[in-house]
Amino acid sequence: MPKTIYRSIFKELSVTFLLTLAFLNAILMMEKMLRLSRLLSGVGATLYSMAKIILYLQPQLMLLTIPMSQLLSVLLVYGRMNLDNELIIQKNFGAGGPVRALVFQLEPGRQFLPWT
Repeated sequence: MPKTIYRSIFKELSVTFLLTLAFLNAILMMEKMLRLSRLLSGVGATLYSMAKIILYLQPQLMLLTIPMSQLLSVLLVYGRMNLDNELIIQKNFGAGGPVRALVFQLEPGRQFLPWT
């Protein structure tokens, strides 16, 4: 039974994580694109060079968006589970431990970005 719970929570967390990562990245890129378009339109840069600059800005943005999207996805998923009383049901069936342990196992920022 805990394996099924792990899979379902992991699926919800991963989908929410990817969606919030894309959303936060798009928001931060809009601000950067506004400044870049002003700067590069005066220079006369090509579309290819603008795309390269956007690609080079991604690691800088990912340092901000990965921890924010991880926190937001955990809050959204467990908040929805609490609202639907899924956490109470799992605790009553004796599966409360795996739910708590799953949060600490799903920290991609700790594995790939040790300074976060």
